Amino acid sequence: MNVKEHARAVINETQRSGGTSGTGNADDILEALHKSGVVILTNERYADLLEDEDWLACLEAAGVDNWDGISAASDLRDEEG
Repeated sequence: MNVKEHARAVINETQRSGGTSGTGNADDILEALHKSGVVILTNERYADLLEDEDWLACLEAAGVDNWDGISAASDLRDEEG
């Protein structure tokens, strides 16, 4: 099942069951999608993530993982996480 089919199935089930509040409204549908593992992003955020992913692939291809500062960068990420 692809994402679109999955979302349709969740929406249909939420509407059929009346949702968590009994109305099957948009909030119920969004909550059900979230619980089923679907993440909703704006087109702008999605494009930004794709661009960042492409940039990371370029950095990795250029050998950034062999850079002396990679450990410091990893430590910073771990501190923020």
